[in-house]
Amino acid sequence: MRPTPLHHERISVLIRKQIQDGLLKNGDRLPGEPQLAQHFGVSRPTVARALKTLCEENLLVRRDGSGTYVTHLTSKKAQRGPYIMGLLIPELGDIEIFDPIAKSIAATAEQSGHTILHSETGGYRKPDWEKRILSVCRDYIKRHVQGIFFAPIEGTPAMDATNQKVLRIFSDAMVPVILLDRDYEHFPRRSPYDLVGFDNFLASFLLTEHLIRKGSRRIVFLAQPHSAATVDQRVTGWREACLLHHVSTSSEPATIIADPRDRLTIKDHLVRTKPNAILCANDQTASLLLETLATLNIRVPEDIRVAGIDDAKSAQLARVPLTTARQPCEAIGQCAFEMLLSRINHPDLPHRIMRLAPEIVFRKSTQ
Repeated sequence: MRPTPLHHERISVLIRKQIQDGLLKNGDRLPGEPQLAQHFGVSRPTVARALKTLCEENLLVRRDGSGTYVTHLTSKKAQRGPYIMGLLIPELGDIEIFDPIAKSIAATAEQSGHTILHSETGGYRKPDWEKRILSVCRDYIKRHVQGIFFAPIEGTPAMDATNQKVLRIFSDAMVPVILLDRDYEHFPRRSPYDLVGFDNFLASFLLTEHLIRKGSRRIVFLAQPHSAATVDQRVTGWREACLLHHVSTSSEPATIIADPRDRLTIKDHLVRTKPNAILCANDQTASLLLETLATLNIRVPEDIRVAGIDDAKSAQLARVPLTTARQPCEAIGQCAFEMLLSRINHPDLPHRIMRLAPEIVFRKSTQ
């Protein structure tokens, strides 16, 4: 004998109890409405009404074309904390700023009684790097993280596709993501994720103004291929300062995209643009450029002034100590943690960008 059909309120109660008891976990996808209707012995509109009630209670979320999922605010434990959060920084150990940012996040979490997970991704310079990174993402989902700190990958032609794969994994599991330092979209486009970093535009703008005040009137910008979206913002800051002060190399300010170690290419660009100052996309690029300029018998700062951005250790240890813009790494980590807490507890907030001000550090390379 077929069981008596259940009312939509009774269906809501049954699904709600499964969520509260942990039988349905954060990120779990419910069966489709036809399957639920058959399971409960009711019509599809009755199931739809029950699911709508649970969505209004923020227990479920519906994604067009994907299905209905248990949202990350469902369990009592998630509502009161402590939270489990994951760090996903593929370039940790390769890009210097990420180490103090990660330490700041971990210290802030520990002080607040939360847990930060960190897994070795192998970085994109090692074999099977994408497979390793995606495996870490899936492992975090299995460990029921409530949020992720992610620094999008740069420096490789595959970066855009891999970044999108990473974000899709967490999006499908309804796990909020805070982007660190950079967006995965190229400036001026903006992705639908919270982001914490420093003001790349302002850093570049202020450094360019400093070079102008020092008397440089032909200032070029040097970046390496496949740079992050932050470099687009730095280019914009440099260009705006040049235009504001009517400084250019020809009809337009010159941007050089090249490996700073490529002696012949650098020499060719210098012959064509004849700069008396070069603003580099970061300190690593600037430090490598200094070595190349030395092989070309070009003196810094006497012949060409050079500046970088980030204030990495390489800026102080370079052949000529570099003028640069310092990133407030500890504050970035603290703000990122607070932003993720806010996103977990208030998932419907508009997406936000937090840019922290740079500190210009003056050294010999621009004297």
